[in-house]
Amino acid sequence: MVLSQLASGSVNILYKIAVADGMKVQIMVFYRLVFATAFMAPLAFIIERRSRPRLSWTILFQGFVNGLLGAALGSNFNAESLIYTTTTFSSAMSNLTPGVTLILAVILR
Repeated sequence: MVLSQLASGSVNILYKIAVADGMKVQIMVFYRLVFATAFMAPLAFIIERRSRPRLSWTILFQGFVNGLLGAALGSNFNAESLIYTTTTFSSAMSNLTPGVTLILAVILR
């Protein structure tokens, strides 16, 4: 847990430095997602090769929507918020995600 918080804080600080130097937020998020995909895709193909379901249009569509709304949108909001706030505030707000998820799960069950 401590390593996770250190990594999150470090990423926020590096984002803040990159934005201050003039890097576009969308490009920074794109690089983050490309590197994550390049690292995780081979692991998923190797580990899940025997239990992988058949690839259908439904699965492709679900993956597209999840990638668009799950990773890209959240990462863009987080990186954009660093322009207007401090890294401490951004890290504190990201710690509220599990609590908000629990509240929404209870309401929408």
